Parts: sequence; structure tokens; C-alpha cells
Amino acid sequence: MLKPKILINILIVTLIIIALYFGYAFIFGGTEEESVSINPTLGNLTGISVAEDETASEFVKLLEHVRTIDLSANIFQNKIFSENLQDFTTPLPDRNKGRSNPFAPVSVGQ
Repeated sequence: MLKPKILINILIVTLIIIALYFGYAFIFGGTEEESVSINPTLGNLTGISVAEDETASEFVKLLEHVRTIDLSANIFQNKIFSENLQDFTTPLPDRNKGRSNPFAPVSVGQ
């Protein structure tokens, strides 16, 4: 028969393992409303909650709406764009180029 001290140690180790398991499941476990489902609008296997699924479908609807927008280039023929705008770009000065291979070993004194 097992000695009482060994039995107590086995019981304590077992309780610690059970507590660690439930602590891990509580901290890193998912919520009950999460489910794995196939979203027909996204066309893939997703593990997202119902609220995130609704948000994703709204986002897809918005993307489909943006695709229907047609931009016309006629706005650039307006007098404001062709005559009244000024170019404020600053030319960059010429600088020394670096080594042809920056990863090559550095040779000192050559």
C-alpha cells in the first residue's frame, strides 16, 4: 500500500494539473458563440463569431458598392486643374551612390 505522504503528493500534483488545464482553457479558450462555418460571401472556412460575420458581410457589401463607382477623368480638364495649380516639388540634389553590393564584405584600406 502507498504511504500517506506519497498519496498526498500525488493528489496535490493531480489537483495542480487540473487547475492548470482549467486556467489555460479559461484564458485562451474561445467563447461559446464562436463557431467554424463556411461564409458564402467570403468563400472560405472561417472561425469567427456571429457579430464578426455580420461585420464581414457588411464590409463585403461595401466593397461591392465601391466597385460600381466610375471615376471620370473630365475633372482634370477643368480650368482649376489645368491653369491655376502650381507645382511645389523640390528637386533632390545628386548624392554619392553607395557600394554596388552593400552586403559584400568591407575591405579596409583599398
